[in-house]
Amino acid sequence: MRRLTRRQLSLVRHQRGFAMITCYMVLVLLMAMESTFLMRSLLGKHVAVMRQDSLGALYMAEGAVEQALQYLTTQTASPPASTVEIMEGASPLYAVPAAYANLGTVTATIDPDATVGVPNAYKITATATVGYSSRTVTVGAAIQSFATYAYFTNNPADSDTNTARPWFRSGQTITGPVHSNGYLRVMGTPTFTDVVTTSMDSILYAGGTEADGVTPVDASRSNPAFQSGAPQLNVPAKLFPQSATAALRAIAEPEGYVFKDAQYTLNQSGQVEVTGDQLTGYTINGSGELVPQYTTLTKQGLPLPPSGVIVDEGTAILKGTLVGQLTLGAQNISIKDNVLYNSGNPIVQPQGTDILGLVADNNVYINVNAPRDVEIDANIMALGSFRTEVDDAALNNLAARGSVTLYGSLAVNESRPLGATDANGNIVHGYVGQYNSDPRLKTVLQPPAFPKEQSLRILYWSSDQQQL
Repeated sequence: MRRLTRRQLSLVRHQRGFAMITCYMVLVLLMAMESTFLMRSLLGKHVAVMRQDSLGALYMAEGAVEQALQYLTTQTASPPASTVEIMEGASPLYAVPAAYANLGTVTATIDPDATVGVPNAYKITATATVGYSSRTVTVGAAIQSFATYAYFTNNPADSDTNTARPWFRSGQTITGPVHSNGYLRVMGTPTFTDVVTTSMDSILYAGGTEADGVTPVDASRSNPAFQSGAPQLNVPAKLFPQSATAALRAIAEPEGYVFKDAQYTLNQSGQVEVTGDQLTGYTINGSGELVPQYTTLTKQGLPLPPSGVIVDEGTAILKGTLVGQLTLGAQNISIKDNVLYNSGNPIVQPQGTDILGLVADNNVYINVNAPRDVEIDANIMALGSFRTEVDDAALNNLAARGSVTLYGSLAVNESRPLGATDANGNIVHGYVGQYNSDPRLKTVLQPPAFPKEQSLRILYWSSDQQQL
């Protein structure tokens, strides 16, 4: 066997050393790659956890917002005037559901928002934290008011054969939004300046309606002007309240006035002159029942109450000129003469601040002794109807009058005619109604405690994310 020389042995040793260095380098590289993969795996897991936490926080915040929206929907009779804590806080209205209590924390508040220029607007802020992720959802919402409609009718159980409903006729101009949960009936050439909506599948025209539901068959009998586009059909019905004055009375007893079958004259001194019985308190009879006590007033001048709310337990008879802001609620309200704003009607004087709400559990009437032409500056809601004081059967016995011109809003359960016209639009019995929406109602001005819809309009919705 051949023996290696010293030189060859040296070369072998060098080759073994190089191989060892190469092995070490490969090993280090593999360890570095393994560390990189491990770090990437851990980072991916961390990102996944952060994403899961972020989504969990978002869902919790949005859930709190939904609770806040639900709360506002139930507060239409008396919307909150200051901050309300919905979740967490010192006195929350709702507790975090047990299933989510261990996931993280959530706070939510409702604050009146005067920055958006919309009445009954609120800002809802909900912040939830899960793990190292925090999400905040901010929502603007406004409680819809029936005062925003120039003409609103509920007309439950309406049918296309109902002959008691009134028709919009030639000579009428409706300035402002119009909605009916029932049918809208049109004859001749009335003008609608704003959006017209109905929950039914068609408009009822004299002479018939085409299959599209919005086109008259006979333009010689029905040719209305819809200045803001064709009527919108099949709009979801709006919930009409079943009680109107109960919420007003809860305000009027401690901070307003309660009367019974009184006559009211609004005067330019900023007072209301009252003739009738005023509730002064209660006594307890032998059966433990509360018995109301009244004092009779005769042409007694009273300042407008701090709450701006007066309630009459019977029929209120009203006339005069208002200085200030007032809502009158009663079983029935009879308009005996013009009811005006001292600052002028709001179409001509939109900068005025006088505003009136008339709310009736039954009807708002035009008194039989009212003048030929009547102007009403007010926002009317009636759980019955807005009509003349005579019933429908006696309407044909009522002499031809002039116009009832409303500057404000009208919302009624049952639409009834104020009068009747001939085929040419001439008045033959009673009045013709002219309805004009008060433009100020689109801003923050509203009658005190005027009834609201049980629905909200979302103004904005945003969310942000923060890593802790």
